[in-house]
Amino acid sequence: MTTAIVGDVHGNVVRLRAALSHLVNRVDELVFVGDYVDRGPASREVLDILVELKASRLSQVTLLRGNHDNALLEFIQSGNRDLFIAHGGLTTVRSYMTDIPANEPLNIFRSTFPPYHAELLEGTSLYLERDDLLVSHCGYNPAFPQSRSLENMVTGRFPDLFQTAANAPRSLVVFGHYVQDSGAPYVAPGLVCLDTGCGTLPDGPLSVLMLPDHNILQF
Repeated sequence: MTTAIVGDVHGNVVRLRAALSHLVNRVDELVFVGDYVDRGPASREVLDILVELKASRLSQVTLLRGNHDNALLEFIQSGNRDLFIAHGGLTTVRSYMTDIPANEPLNIFRSTFPPYHAELLEGTSLYLERDDLLVSHCGYNPAFPQSRSLENMVTGRFPDLFQTAANAPRSLVVFGHYVQDSGAPYVAPGLVCLDTGCGTLPDGPLSVLMLPDHNILQF
């Protein structure tokens, strides 16, 4: 089975479309590490594409949750705006509203947020795990490598994992979250970080790990 694991998108719909035009119908499975929204200009379009993709290839697409997606979901569900704003959520708001109202734009955004986008975010998984593979947004917590909690799979930050691959819970751990300023994925025995600045850095590419051959594609 050919699997494509797609790195952080961050509202860059141009690079997402380029990747999907190459991958769809050429791979058996698509896995996304999360962070679909914020920073880039087209978060709404990105979520629209993922809704369509999930509907058309349901059994072949796994959408994992990123910390930015989680902050957006928390805001929609509970109104917690501080975390959403701190994660750059105003860029996402602008992608939904061509004219930003002067009064209560966040409340209007929250009340008019498309239900099918909320359902997509609610349906995201915290991780994907198999005998020889763990895919999550933020990798794993080296202090608790067997934990699969929201914090240890999605919202936490564990830079020590780059030095402790021997403590990895699976023979291969793939994740995003930690921007690689070089524009190239971090690849080491047992670890691959796919966040290469798509939507975050000027001209940051969208990186994809192909399994089982371990090739890296960039779009």
